[in-house]
Amino acid sequence: MDNLTVFLAYLLFFLPLLSGIVFLIVKKQQIRSIFQVLLSVIVLSLLYLSTAGSFEVRTQWTFLGKPLWLGISHTPTIIFLVTVLVLWLLLFVVKREDEEQLSRFDAALLAFSLAFGYTAFFSGQFLMRYISLEIVGLTAALSVLVWTEDQLSLERFSVVFTFLRLGDLSLLVSIL
Repeated sequence: MDNLTVFLAYLLFFLPLLSGIVFLIVKKQQIRSIFQVLLSVIVLSLLYLSTAGSFEVRTQWTFLGKPLWLGISHTPTIIFLVTVLVLWLLLFVVKREDEEQLSRFDAALLAFSLAFGYTAFFSGQFLMRYISLEIVGLTAALSVLVWTEDQLSLERFSVVFTFLRLGDLSLLVSIL
């Protein structure tokens, strides 16, 4: 495992996370091009990692007294690569109307989902995977809230979402 491989393993988490923050402050017209660059870097990094074989990246960070680490292997890398490529196709290749652009909020949520989706795929710690998947689910739910204009639908969605989160919280408490 070389330094470039370790750098890319970290980059695949921190670049989408930082991009999500950037999306909240840039002009709406710049979002499309920044997102395309982000997805390009992710795809190229994943392609490189898919040729690197299986390896572990140990971090200096701990979570609940255990060291955090990433387990990079071929199958999850390819699955995550396909996921990113499908996202890219849905966002930029499929023809859309000009007024149907990504909002700042949608772009930030997608970037955060990419960062935590990566963590869910590659974290070596079960609880970190679980928390990462919860964050991805939360970002998906937040994006639906933005699109919901009907008050009754919003109220129904809120009730269902609350029950699901309570169930997830109960599962998390039982795991801990």
